[in-house]
Amino acid sequence: MSVLLNNIPDKTELKDTTSLKFKSDLIEYLRGGYEDKVCLEVGTNRGWTTRILSSLFKKVITYESDIELIREAKDNNSDRDNIDYEMTNVYGGDWKLKEKVDVVFIDCLHDYNSVMKDINNSIKLCKPNEEILLIFDDYGLNNAWDGVKEAVDEYLKDSRFEIVKKIGQPKGWSYKTGKRMWGESGMTLKDVEGVICRYKNNNTLKVEKNMIFWRIVDDTLYAVDKVKELGFPKSDPAYIPDEYLEKQIFTVCRSCLGIGDWGVIASMPRLLKEKYPNCTVQIPSEKLLKSLFEPYASEWLKSWKNPYQTMEYIFRNNPYVDAFVDTVTDEIFHDHYRIYDSEKSEIPLVEQMLDFWQFTSEEYEDSSPELYFTDEEKEIGDTIIEDRAPNGFGTFLLSNRFDKNRDTEFIERALNKHKLPYFYWVSKPSLLSSFDVDTVFDMRNVSIRVQMYLKTKADVLIGNMSGADIMFPRYTKVYMAPKIGGFGSNIVRGNLVTKIEDI
Repeated sequence: MSVLLNNIPDKTELKDTTSLKFKSDLIEYLRGGYEDKVCLEVGTNRGWTTRILSSLFKKVITYESDIELIREAKDNNSDRDNIDYEMTNVYGGDWKLKEKVDVVFIDCLHDYNSVMKDINNSIKLCKPNEEILLIFDDYGLNNAWDGVKEAVDEYLKDSRFEIVKKIGQPKGWSYKTGKRMWGESGMTLKDVEGVICRYKNNNTLKVEKNMIFWRIVDDTLYAVDKVKELGFPKSDPAYIPDEYLEKQIFTVCRSCLGIGDWGVIASMPRLLKEKYPNCTVQIPSEKLLKSLFEPYASEWLKSWKNPYQTMEYIFRNNPYVDAFVDTVTDEIFHDHYRIYDSEKSEIPLVEQMLDFWQFTSEEYEDSSPELYFTDEEKEIGDTIIEDRAPNGFGTFLLSNRFDKNRDTEFIERALNKHKLPYFYWVSKPSLLSSFDVDTVFDMRNVSIRVQMYLKTKADVLIGNMSGADIMFPRYTKVYMAPKIGGFGSNIVRGNLVTKIEDI
């Protein structure tokens, strides 16, 4: 092993490579079983990891888009004859390889969308009833992109995908990233440096992992069972107990913390009041939500500093909500209590929940999300509109889930159809240059509630698929670039366009 690592820099010397511990762990795991196999490396860089791989595999195919880096990698590996260098844009489409690949080493762009594409293209190389190894560098990298760990962890929801080995430096290890004008800059790992994953292309396994059915009783969360589908099938339904309805103290709750997750059920307080005029409608407070869901909040903490305030954004100033409560002395029949139709995948969640609450379809016919604003929020919003776009405007959204290859055509078509000045919210300012759009106001300059009010006054909302726009079809036309899998039951009724052919 020491011979293989001779004259190869450590990550402390060259931040763009893997650590020597990563390389030694990789050698230890792969040595002795892959001499007759082919490895695909996604991201050659200077070729130091390529060199290690070439000693372990019969052949290494390495992808790199920078010709200068390819030249340097070739120089660093001039004594190796089993490396094929391919200058290619790995994000330009599927990887069309003529030969069988057994292992993919992924170390290219580190944003979520790019890593997801790397994984998707990798598993496409795996034939039915076979398996493939995927090796990831920078899994624990603590930076602004946060994409490697996020994408890998997302794929772990697939029962065919698993981490088989953690490699490299441990969580908490630090290294210098180079000089800045203010001095040396460093990085500390928030998790292990790298992971080796196995994907089994076994079609008998379900893509989705089992979900946990939760009960909330006396302010305590209980895991009841693992289920393939949340709720109760229409063929064998269960309904909310009559004795609960008789008390007429109703708690509206979701078991997740996204703004879109709560937004899609925003009409529920009004519908409850219409059916039960004397009832009390209450919403769990920030304090109660945190006490229930804090162990499971990591996904939402990536987007929100305080996701436990989400229900405030949706239900503040709602005349049909009587209180935000810190405690509930009864069971909370949240969103897991629903009646689904296995033949219809996009029945709005609020309707599935109200079916469980013994509503008829006529009683929830008007279930599109609704929002209520304070006079102060309206005044701020109206002032902005009068100042920036008094003759009409749209809003333009590119969230951190924007995928250039997937979403661009849809968004361009929608923008071409609606030539307006746009209030905008983009995760990265550089993304604006990809579109011909007249931007007149950055909505990040105002509070979330004012942003929401502005959207209710817009002529059109355009962007990639996001919960931030899903609750507005009652007020305006909403164009959301389609995403594989769509919204499922998080869909809403109203002026919502998610198909490119409908533009």
